[in-house]
Order: sequence, then C-alpha cells, then structure tokens
Amino acid sequence: MKKAFTLVAVCLLLCGLSARADADGDITAAFDWLGQPAAGISMGDWTAVAAGQYDGRGGAAYLTSAAAAEGQWYAAGIDKTLTTDLIRLSLGIAANGGDPQNINGHNLLADALSRPGLSLTANIFGLLALDFNNAPAPAGCPSREEMIAAILAAQLADGGFAVTGTAADTDVTAMALQALAPYAADNRAAAGRVVACLSKKQLPSGGFASMGTEAAESAAQVLIALCVLGIDPETDARFIKNNHTVLDGLAQFQTADGAYSHTAGGAANQTATAQAAGALTAYWRYSYKMTPYYRPWYRGKITWETAASTTSTTAAVKTTITIKSETVISTSVTDINPTTTAFTTNNIITATTVVTVPESPFSATWFRYPVVEFTLCVLFAIVWIIKRKKDTSP
Repeated sequence: MKKAFTLVAVCLLLCGLSARADADGDITAAFDWLGQPAAGISMGDWTAVAAGQYDGRGGAAYLTSAAAAEGQWYAAGIDKTLTTDLIRLSLGIAANGGDPQNINGHNLLADALSRPGLSLTANIFGLLALDFNNAPAPAGCPSREEMIAAILAAQLADGGFAVTGTAADTDVTAMALQALAPYAADNRAAAGRVVACLSKKQLPSGGFASMGTEAAESAAQVLIALCVLGIDPETDARFIKNNHTVLDGLAQFQTADGAYSHTAGGAANQTATAQAAGALTAYWRYSYKMTPYYRPWYRGKITWETAASTTSTTAAVKTTITIKSETVISTSVTDINPTTTAFTTNNIITATTVVTVPESPFSATWFRYPVVEFTLCVLFAIVWIIKRKKDTSP
C-alpha cells in the first residue's frame, strides 16, 4: 500500500510539473508572437509589464522607447495625456528596471495621481503602480488608504465593479481585486464579495465574459486576480465549472501560432495575446512561489544589523522583522530591490545597516526550470521501479 501511495505521489508531481512546463511554453510562444514592445502604446506597455516580470526580454530597448514617448508627451503638453496612459507607462518602466519617478526629470506617478477626481480605473492602476514601485504616494496625491477607500466606495451591490451601470463587469471587477489583493486581510468582507461575484460569473467553459461576450481578456484578468490573491486557479472549487478551470477557459483562445484570439475561433489578436501573456506570467510566478505579479518587492523576513555607533557607546544591533504588507515595509524601509538587496534607508535603519535577504529556492536558481524538475522526478521514478523489482525478485 505504501508503494502504491508513493507511485501516485510521483505521478501527481510529474503531472503538475508537466502543466507548469506547458505554461512556460505558452508564455514564450505568446511573447515571441508579440515581439519587441513599443512604449506609449497600450498593448506595447502591457506586454512590457508582463515580459519584465517573466524573462525581461526587450527591456533595455523598451526603456529607451519609453523615455522617447514620455518626452513627446511632455513636449506636447502633459495635460493632453490620459491619466491611465501615464500610469500604464510607469508600470512598464518599473517592470523593466526603470524609475517612473525620474524619467527625463519628470515624475510620472506624481503627474498622473495629482490630478483631481481620479476615476475608478485610475485609482485601481494608480494603486498597482505605487505597489509595483514600492513607493509612497507622491506629495499632493491621494494616499494608499484614500485610493483603497475610493475603490471600495465604487463596489456594487453584486460585489463587483463597473465603469458604468449597476451590474458588475468581469474585467473591471478582476482588476479591482488585483489592486485590493495586498489589503484583502483588512477588507475581508469586501474582498470576499468580489471573489464570490467572479465565481458566479464563471462560465461552464471555465472562461469569463464581459459585456455579453466570452473573451480571452476576461479570463486573463481573472487569472491574474486569483494568482495575486493566492487562490489556486487549478484546484479551488469556486473557480471550477463543469470540470473546467480558468486556465482551460483561457486556453480555448490560443491560436496555432502561439498567440490568442479575442473570441474563440477568431484570428490572433495583440490585445488578447498581451493580456494572456500577463495572466500566464502571473500564474507562472504563483506556481513557482515567487513574489506576486505587480508586486515584485520581497515579502518575508529580513534581518538587518546596525553597526556600532562611532559617536556613542551604542553596540551593534541585529533584529528580524516580518514584512506582511507594504504598510509594514514603509515604517522601516522605503525601497527594497530583491535582486541587488539595495535599500533606501530612513531614520529607523541607518546608512551603516547591513541587510541580508534570504534567497527563495524558487527564485533565480536552477530549481525554477521545469526541465530540471522533470528530469529529477523521472530519475526518482526509475530508482523506485528498480528498487521495487529488487524487493519482489526471488
């Protein structure tokens, strides 16, 4: 019996790894079809946001085009540029290692969020942008708490969100959940209503519809929302309909060349493919236990050691804190880069602080790659079979 359980466990593990390998292949195929993202263009920016959180392809060229696009916008009069366009560009810049708060000497976040009367979508993407940059709200702009309150104030009776009307729109509802995800614990009832609303909207295919049409983009936005909230899109019963998951719902739009169509059976579409690439990247990050999509800063425990003071008898101090949310981070440090472990310090952590960030076994190591995991599991299965034959031989 014990051997049977072991074999089942191996099979399940291999199936899981195969699914993740398939996801990796689908992401690469989508990015290959999309090509080099151009900044300042909606789907170019969203492609850059996704690629920057996957393998960083085209990042340097994108940043160059982002600086050029930003320069043209400001030369023409920044008041003529939509708030959401500025926020979208800032997300693309941040995802590829740039600083949207200093592009050609301009602060895109401040110029976008300081405008009066921010719309629902501006608050959603503005909150995402602040979190992505792990940045405090710029002076003269709404605070995180005010943006969260503005989003929650727009929640409809059915638990969802919409730009217009009284019935939830799938895409807007999923985007709102993406923004609220880090703050769900403090807004548990509201977040639960959003999740319940999306669950009710799922179709028998596993997909989702917006404005009466089942579309790849709708499935993509829900997949991102589930992953950033920590809901397993493959196993959570609330998001399995007729034995189909949201991953199945998205897969039905994939075309032969690796792109995605807007509607099932349609032609490859840039918008659908860019959003599908983002959703699959969110799922990839979730599957490999990386930091969530849109929030690459490190969550977990950090240890810092403050050197002994040269002007007093203060001894060196070492302590550990647990980072649970951006709010906790902002009380101790103002910037975390998990790649370089560079910290911008404030009066709580001194400039002499030595910081150590524990590396995740799933981040920037060989273990991230499915082919290695798969090979190890196959070898394990072979060893198990050989051992079993020896045990049963006369």
